[in-house]
Amino acid sequence: MRASSQAQLIADLLYSQFDTPILITAGMGTILAFSHQPPEASDALRRGGILLNNPSRVPEWLQEYLDPALGLVRTPENKQIDALPRTIISIPYRGHPIGYIFALDPDQRIPSDWHVVNQRTLISVGLEIELQKSRASQSQLAVRSALSPDPAIRSVGVDSLRFMRAFENAGRIRVLVSEFADDTAAHLTRIMWDGPPGGDGAWAAIDERLVIVVNEDERSSDKEIDRLSTILKQSSPPPVVFFGIGGEVDGLDSARQSYEEGLAALRVGKLLSERPTTSRWDDLGSWRSLATLGRDRGKRTLDPRVGRLVAEERAEMVDVLREYLNRNGEVDRIAADFHMHRSTVYSRLKKIESKYGLDLSDAEDRLTITIGLRLAQLYL
Repeated sequence: MRASSQAQLIADLLYSQFDTPILITAGMGTILAFSHQPPEASDALRRGGILLNNPSRVPEWLQEYLDPALGLVRTPENKQIDALPRTIISIPYRGHPIGYIFALDPDQRIPSDWHVVNQRTLISVGLEIELQKSRASQSQLAVRSALSPDPAIRSVGVDSLRFMRAFENAGRIRVLVSEFADDTAAHLTRIMWDGPPGGDGAWAAIDERLVIVVNEDERSSDKEIDRLSTILKQSSPPPVVFFGIGGEVDGLDSARQSYEEGLAALRVGKLLSERPTTSRWDDLGSWRSLATLGRDRGKRTLDPRVGRLVAEERAEMVDVLREYLNRNGEVDRIAADFHMHRSTVYSRLKKIESKYGLDLSDAEDRLTITIGLRLAQLYL
């Protein structure tokens, strides 16, 4: 979320009036503004929060003091985590806290009725936070529509994106798709508060994935990944993320194509690596033709012999066969990797040839098996 001008004014005002370092957040996890913080008037919790742009989503020991019915609360010192006493002021929106002002205030210099006297100012900040959230929601709706399979909905979404500053005169478009290995909802919530990774980019949560439409004329998809990774690293522990980058297309009208390619790249990347990886459509090689078939066509394209092989053989044997093809028959290396004698590898491969009517010395059969194993990975 972009810095709030109203919030910064309040932070500066409180610090100048009461000499108390101020931190203002939207919700419990995103810094909107902060004041000067002299070392002698700060603590480890505040310094860490600002340096990481993560006020830790309000530590548990603070949450117990946050009563929605109270506009201002005092919290005691916590020596275990080197936290000084604080005064916490709620920023309301329609009667509910939408943000907080955290003041390091061991001497309780801020009056207990400050939130009452300055109610209008706090309401103004709350409205500003809500408006920023609303703009982000509208942007997400535009992205979902622009990437919809329905042409009519897609046309409306594309028109909406064209009005965004990030896509003025946009020519080269690329779509980035990211998927979290765990706790997807929490990570997407954090992104929702922090706003688009690029500041002016267009993004949306689609099918529990984070999707970003990138104007390559303005910035590259690699920079978007760097920005997104920076935001996500602030979580503890940092999430495991897989990225898929679609091909470059000409204009927003073709963004759906890049989105489908990004999904395909993501799927292939996850198949080929258990570790977090960035998979690019441009680099997929022969996987490109297979990854765009879809489940129904992919299963129909699969050679029946290879289909039976995958269904009936143990996973280890399928892996041995795959490595034999990928490594051009380097049996010694395969035997070492799978802790087998080389004669055992040959024997098992011969059994597969005999059982399924395949000939590993025949180029056409080798290609059929290679394609079939990849189709099975994608669609079975």
